[in-house]
Amino acid sequence: MGSWGSRLCENDTALDVIDDIESIFSEETDNKAACSRVIEKLKNSYSDADDQSIAWLTAAYKLIPKSGELVSELYKGIRKSSGILSDETIRMLEEKIIECGRRPRQKRTKRPESTWKVGEIYCYDIDPAYADNPELKGYTIGFLCVDFYRYAGVHPLVYTFRSKSSMEEIRANPDIVLNGEFWRGANWNDYLFVYRTILWAEKADEVPLNKLHACGSVTAFPTIPDEVVMSDILYYRRIYFSMIEGDLLRTDKLMHM
Repeated sequence: MGSWGSRLCENDTALDVIDDIESIFSEETDNKAACSRVIEKLKNSYSDADDQSIAWLTAAYKLIPKSGELVSELYKGIRKSSGILSDETIRMLEEKIIECGRRPRQKRTKRPESTWKVGEIYCYDIDPAYADNPELKGYTIGFLCVDFYRYAGVHPLVYTFRSKSSMEEIRANPDIVLNGEFWRGANWNDYLFVYRTILWAEKADEVPLNKLHACGSVTAFPTIPDEVVMSDILYYRRIYFSMIEGDLLRTDKLMHM
C-alpha cells in the first residue's frame, strides 16, 4: 500500500477502491447488485491485511449513509493498534453495505493530466505571502520536468530549482537553470540526497495554471554528484500543487550549487 499522508484517502489502496466503486456503479443501475459486486471485489482483490482494512473502510465511507463518524473511529483505532480490522468488524461493515448501501453521491472529479514534456521548464509565481521568505526572496523558482508518475492522473516528476536569473532570461536561455541551485527533496544519508519530487494534485483544478509559465526546454539534465536516483518513481516525495511554497520550505533547505 503506497501511502503519502495520514488520512484514509491518502493511499493507493483507497484510490483503487474508489475507482472500483465508481466503475461498478457506472455499470449497474440496481444499488443492491452494485453493492454485492463491490463486496465481491473487496474479498477477492484485497487479501493483504493492511490493504483489506483500508479497502473496507473506504467502501463503507463511500456507500453507507452517515458513516463518517463510525469510519473515522475505526480508522483511528487501527492506526493506534494492530493496523487491521477484526473479522467481526468486517462482517459488520459487509452487512451494513448490503442492508443500506447507496449509490455514491460524489461526482467523479477530473483528474490531473499533465501536458508537460520531458526537459521542459516551468517557472512559478510565488504567493505574495511568501515573497519575503529568505529562501525564496530574490529568486526565480521553477520546475524541470524529467518524467511522469501515472497514477490517479499524470503527475510530473521534477527537479525544483531556484535561480538569480529572471523568468525572461531563463526563457531566452533555458540551460541557464543548470547553473542555478536545485532543491533537495530528502536526505538519503549523510552524503547523498534525493532531488527529484512528484508535483501532485488530487484534482485537475488544483493545478495553478495561471502561476506556471513555460520557459523552454533544456538540452541536458543536471549532473548532480550527490544525487540518489530512486529505482521506482513511486518512492519519490510529493509536493502538492496546492501548497508548493509550504512543502518546499519543509524540505531540506540545503541546495546543490
